[in-house]
Amino acid sequence: MKSYKHILLATDFSELSEIAASKAVSLAGYFNARLTLLHVVEHFSDESAVPMATSENKNTSQFVMEETRERLKQFSKRIKHQGAILLVRMSIDSAKDAIIQVANETKADLIVIATHNNKGLAVFHDSTTQTVVDKARCDVLVVRAEALEKRPP
Repeated sequence: MKSYKHILLATDFSELSEIAASKAVSLAGYFNARLTLLHVVEHFSDESAVPMATSENKNTSQFVMEETRERLKQFSKRIKHQGAILLVRMSIDSAKDAIIQVANETKADLIVIATHNNKGLAVFHDSTTQTVVDKARCDVLVVRAEALEKRPP
């Protein structure tokens, strides 16, 4: 089996992402690899409605980035991995492009990502997961929705 040195976990904060995270943490421990947690905020205009109140001295993008950083910090605590590098990216393109870009920039040799599609990757060719699998220069571990069904109560 290939030895991984840097694992990139892309998360959307869902329950399935937490299952993917536990797999990423286990693999990072097994291989003594660095772990980077990434959440991508797809670009929106400052005029768009945000369901949260922002303070008067912050623009919407800054507020969303700060809130997302805090959510990623809490996510990191829940998965119990102390040394993870936490990255939040605002992408003017899409999450899938940002995940590929970050994997390349950080020289990740494994991407861990969850797919909410329980019918397999072939059904949604334009999904974030499918694009990451197709374009990644490294291995990709896809955690499927069935993992939720098999999770102990």
